[in-house]
Amino acid sequence: MIGVTATSGAIIYYGHGDLQPLAAAPAVIGVQLGSWVGLHLARRASARRLKLLMAGIVLIVAVLMLMQGER
Repeated sequence: MIGVTATSGAIIYYGHGDLQPLAAAPAVIGVQLGSWVGLHLARRASARRLKLLMAGIVLIVAVLMLMQGER
């Protein structure tokens, strides 16, 4: 979903000359590969494991944000 939203924004930035294609290309490739891998892994993953993975990622991000806020 983020990749689709970013694509529409990238088109606008590119039209204004604010987007460097060589800098954006790795991100586009990463989004495409990530969506492909995610699609294939989601077929085999249980909902419980996906929820635990997401909770772990959110917890890590929260701790990093808390550490940044204390500086």
